[in-house]
Amino acid sequence: MYSDVEEAYKALQKEMERQAIQTLLQVKTQEVQDMKQSSQTKLDALGVAMYQTRQRDLPGDLTGALTGKASEAGQAFLKNMKQLVFRSPVKGC
Repeated sequence: MYSDVEEAYKALQKEMERQAIQTLLQVKTQEVQDMKQSSQTKLDALGVAMYQTRQRDLPGDLTGALTGKASEAGQAFLKNMKQLVFRSPVKGC
């Protein structure tokens, strides 16, 4: 009689442990996804800031540092560069 009750109790304990582990995994998975999204948002903002600086400030700075065709080539090079795309190093589900 006790063996049936003990087996049922052990089965219930195992099921509760499985549910607790599954809940913990879901919480951690969500935390990783949130971290990935947050870091990607920051990286996107940095990419935009770098692009704007390269388009706006650096060509003017080259004018004072370089002269003639070197200055023109540097400005053209900077203006023709595409915006960088950074990817978050956080791997998520």
